[in-house]
Amino acid sequence: KKGTGKNADVEGLEIGGKTGTSQIASGGRYQKKYISSFFGFANDSSNNKYTIGVSVFEPSWKYHYASQSGAVVFKEIIDILKFLDKI
Repeated sequence: KKGTGKNADVEGLEIGGKTGTSQIASGGRYQKKYISSFFGFANDSSNNKYTIGVSVFEPSWKYHYASQSGAVVFKEIIDILKFLDKI
């Protein structure tokens, strides 16, 4: 509900996770290129439990923070699972 991972929250589910944003180095210097990630879990009231890891390599500059890319993709995956009645 708080912090950089709040974009991964899905109403009605227990969600937790960790964002990560790292800058890519090349030739001994950091580039304006990033890897962002969100690794988390989703639990529902029926005792279904999922652990999902998302890594986004070189997201567009506008979305290079994990809270804007990795966490959002994680939420989309959970939404698909809910649609498929898997969670």
